[in-house]
Amino acid sequence: MNTQPPPTDAPLSYEQAGVDYALIDPLKVAAQRAARDTASQLAAHGFSEVAASRGESAYVVDVGPFYLASIVECLGSKALVADEMKALTGKSYYASIAQDTIAMAVNDLITVGATPLVVQAYWAAGGSEWFADAERAAALVAGWKRACEICGVAWGGGETPALAGIVEAGRIDLAASCTGLVNPK
Repeated sequence: MNTQPPPTDAPLSYEQAGVDYALIDPLKVAAQRAARDTASQLAAHGFSEVAASRGESAYVVDVGPFYLASIVECLGSKALVADEMKALTGKSYYASIAQDTIAMAVNDLITVGATPLVVQAYWAAGGSEWFADAERAAALVAGWKRACEICGVAWGGGETPALAGIVEAGRIDLAASCTGLVNPK
C-alpha cells in the first residue's frame, strides 16, 4: 500500500477524504429497502408515493390534486473551506456557503419538476462557542435569507444544535430540507 501523499496538483479522491462507498452503500441500500416498506403508511392519510421517485434527488407523494416533493441536502466540506479562507483572508464566506446550501437543496427539488415552497435549516455546531463569532453568524443568516429570496422560498425555521463531541469543536455542519409542489401533476 502506498502511504505517500499525492502530489499537491493531483486531485483528492473520495477514498483519501475518508469516503469508502464499499462501506457506506450497504447501509444506504438497507435504508432504501426499509424506507420503501413504510410507503404504505401514506394510505392512512389518503396519499400514496410516486414510486418512480424513490432513490431520486427528491421524494414525491401524490396528495390528490397535486404532488408534494421533499429533499434533505447537506453542504459537506465547504464549511471547512470557508473556515480556512477566513483564516487566510480575514473575510467570512458564510453568506456564500449558506446560499450554496439553499441552491443545492432547491436544485434537487426541481429535478422532479417541483416548485420549491419552504426551506428548513439544520446548522449543527461542534459546541455553543461556534455561535459566539457574531460576524460569521450574521453572514450565515444573511446568506440563508438572501438565497431564500432569490429562490422565492419561505424559510420556515430549523434546528441549531450544539453537538460537542459529535461535530468537531469549532466546526459546523450545514444542511437544508426543502418542500415543494408539482402542480399540475
